Amino acid sequence: MYDRIVILPYKMLSSSARELQKGLLRYMPNNVIRVYPDRNYRYKEKDLIINWGSSKLPNWGREDHPFINHPYQVQKTISKIDTYDILIANNIPTVEYTTYFDIAKQWLEEESCIVLGRDLNRGSGGRGIVVYDPSSYTELEEHIFYTKYIKKMREFRVHLFKSNFLIQEKKRRGREERDFTLYDPYIRSYGNEWVYTTPQEEIPSKVLLVAEEALKALELTFGGVDVIYNEHYGEAYVLEVNTACGLGQGNNQTLDFYCNNILTFRDGVE
Repeated sequence: MYDRIVILPYKMLSSSARELQKGLLRYMPNNVIRVYPDRNYRYKEKDLIINWGSSKLPNWGREDHPFINHPYQVQKTISKIDTYDILIANNIPTVEYTTYFDIAKQWLEEESCIVLGRDLNRGSGGRGIVVYDPSSYTELEEHIFYTKYIKKMREFRVHLFKSNFLIQEKKRRGREERDFTLYDPYIRSYGNEWVYTTPQEEIPSKVLLVAEEALKALELTFGGVDVIYNEHYGEAYVLEVNTACGLGQGNNQTLDFYCNNILTFRDGVE
């Protein structure tokens, strides 16, 4: 049993870390704090440290402190290439990537597949991605690395906390609300008019299966696993694992999921 919950955010301005603190304070008034990684914080024996996306051991931290998602494990998820390598090594379906320009050019010209040039190994929300479509010729440029685009019918975010899960599906924003000047069919981010919703159709079993395998391979306790599903091949592919998911504003399904599971963990209930 832990007396206090300590949230270590990847940055103090993280809105999701702030929402998580507010959510937990509803159940533990005055016993939930957020701490800076480089400021003074005195660890107490009954503190439970929730690492919300930080990839570095803080100045005050020791390896044996009870981190939920240790910074060393989170570090593997921050680098997309490291994540791909771990998934591939564990035979978990994911995107095919290369750091070589010539191979990416061959994909584009000989395999006639859409190639995504990526300028950020640690980007999020679709930042740093350039789409190359062989049907509308654009000369390939140099990027940090390249990935093959996988056609998908459906895309999900699987929130996992140990064996518990919440599955959301990514959908285009409604026509009445959508800004068609921002909409992008290839880069499905919030900024490109895509939002997570409650699934209205049956969820393929492989979606949850590969998400659980990814979390285990990355040695994480919790995370939001982005999974796409190709209906033609009946296959699910892991895109990335988020260790500091957006929680929205106020009381919502995602916030409640993380709060309830953190409190259950605090109480030592499996």
